[in-house]
Amino acid sequence: MIKRTTLFNGLLGTFGALLVIAGALYMYAAHIEEPYLYYQNLPFPGDSAIVAGEPVSLSVERCNRSKVVKRYGTTHTLTDVESRQTVLLPNVEVSIEPGCHRSISKINIVPVDTKAGRYIVSGVATVEGAFSTHRIAWYSEPFDVIAAPPAAKGEPGATGAAGPPGVKGATGAAGRQGIDGPPGATGAQGAKGTFWGKQ
Repeated sequence: MIKRTTLFNGLLGTFGALLVIAGALYMYAAHIEEPYLYYQNLPFPGDSAIVAGEPVSLSVERCNRSKVVKRYGTTHTLTDVESRQTVLLPNVEVSIEPGCHRSISKINIVPVDTKAGRYIVSGVATVEGAFSTHRIAWYSEPFDVIAAPPAAKGEPGATGAAGPPGVKGATGAAGRQGIDGPPGATGAQGAKGTFWGKQ
């Protein structure tokens, strides 16, 4: 009986220790561990106006707290400031070296059919931590989109060279025989000759 009680107390103590460790890891991941990636200049400044179909130039300052090169993925969304309608742009995977870096980003291309209006570009970067995944939001300053001009029609091209003659077709089937025409008129009777062939 004493052995069973000792075993139960040992298992209970082990389970309690595991709970404490799990709770500590959760608290560390949720409230203490900082993601290696952060942005220093939100909202990102950029173009004040662009034509639909062109990329938005954003001045981005990213920082990597770790001591090694890291890779992460980020979403990209174009949002109409007034209507709040959104257009999902392609996701991108990028890398960052240790330290802080400022660069001009031109990976956000406004679709050519975007209506004129005021927009922002935003997204969420997903970075892996030691015990959890962190999501870091980013966004740009508002900018104006100008509708793309209609595509100009080009001049008609020169006439191309004549192609080679086609392959001769097979001989067709013989046609049906035509209907006989009416008999011709009888010719005039000649003069009567003599026995000796003289008149």
